[in-house]
Amino acid sequence: MIHERFKFLNMRETEILDQAINAFTLITGADLKITALEDRKTNADAHLLLNFKDKQQNFFAEVKNEIRSFQLPQIIQQFKDTSSNWMLLAQYIPSTIKSELKGRRINYLEASGNCYIETKDFYFYINDRKVTETRLVKEGKLWNPTGLKFLFALLADKGLLNANYRTVAAAAGIALGNVGPLLAELKEEGFLIQADPTKNAAYFLDNEQLLENRWIELYSSILKPKIRIGRFRWMQEKEDWQKINNKHIIWGGENAGAILTTHLRPEIFTIYTRLDKTNLMKDQKLIPDPKGKVEAISQFWSDDLQQAQEHRNVVPPIMAYAELATSMDSRNQETAERIKNQYLI
Repeated sequence: MIHERFKFLNMRETEILDQAINAFTLITGADLKITALEDRKTNADAHLLLNFKDKQQNFFAEVKNEIRSFQLPQIIQQFKDTSSNWMLLAQYIPSTIKSELKGRRINYLEASGNCYIETKDFYFYINDRKVTETRLVKEGKLWNPTGLKFLFALLADKGLLNANYRTVAAAAGIALGNVGPLLAELKEEGFLIQADPTKNAAYFLDNEQLLENRWIELYSSILKPKIRIGRFRWMQEKEDWQKINNKHIIWGGENAGAILTTHLRPEIFTIYTRLDKTNLMKDQKLIPDPKGKVEAISQFWSDDLQQAQEHRNVVPPIMAYAELATSMDSRNQETAERIKNQYLI
């Protein structure tokens, strides 16, 4: 069966595979077809055969709904040294990631027919097709800004899973009435299990890695834009950012990576704060500048949750990881992996 494999090619991915193949053959006139499903040796989702003008090429296929920046290091590693033998198929690939894939000569094909395929005998590059179907948006509150705040609190402090609703709401910075429905939705989606459903037993997260990945993906695209204060520059350049008055700020992004791993020299300075824009500018002597090196974001989670962290002047590791893993900077992606290995596994 299609579904019984390591990665489980689900119905949605099967549709993407079919749509992409049909669009490509219609646009190019080439013959692209599936020759096999499930390859336990390579962990490929399918085998493809491309025929065009008396030339043939076999590909291993990796199928995903969408490609996000945090997935790039894994994809690059997976296709390393054999990129011409692989093809990445997806419903949607952001333009910046397409450029990165093309620069690394990694073949890709969108469901709309947009593609970059380069081998010894073939070169196809299509970049003008509109996405044929809107990207799937999760229904319910779990994946909207309120739900993402809720999930962040649970991922940052697993003990909140068994805390009372009022404590959870305060930690996440959300209304008390949201907690019950969000927990129910979390359970319905298969991310929450109870040790013994017949008793008043403790709850645990299930499929935690998948939950983390979804949160990371949606934090940067849905929640972060809502809580961003703006870009700034300091009135006077700071020679040592770690000596900056941090009474009203905590460090995120590259600064968090530097503190958590001692591996990164920040080029962009990310601060989280409870201050509004005016008071933040006064406190940190900042000037608004769209091209400035200082990025300010509102801290939505509670001070109690922050004080429970190992590094109290740094955002929780899951937040630092999310910011760095979704960066297109290889330095940040490498630091994100260090944070993951040191704090999240």
